[in-house]
Amino acid sequence: MEIEFKEDKIIFNRELSLLDSFVLSFTEYLASNNIKYVIVSGYVAIFFGRSRISEDVDILIENISFQKFLKFWSEIEQSYECLNTGNSYEAYNDYLKNYQAIRIAEKEILFRTLSSNL
Repeated sequence: MEIEFKEDKIIFNRELSLLDSFVLSFTEYLASNNIKYVIVSGYVAIFFGRSRISEDVDILIENISFQKFLKFWSEIEQSYECLNTGNSYEAYNDYLKNYQAIRIAEKEILFRTLSSNL
């Protein structure tokens, strides 16, 4: 894979995986809500072509207000589900404010995964 570095961008051409599509879709919600974020850990290796056993994505976000989080939550709740809790107040106060991760999955993919394990 040929990689080009241009100003503050990394440019390369490859087919997007389902995981790539998830990341692009989810981070679009973060960006549209002006939430600064950084993708860390295993997905970075996956993105550059390495294979890994797990395909989770770790995203760190800036410290945001509950109002900003609630707006973000209301925009994603049709397509995504928080695996820790279905309550936005709990997700923010019991997890994020205590520097603990919330786990978010696409509803359709979560349903397909659960159905295939039955």
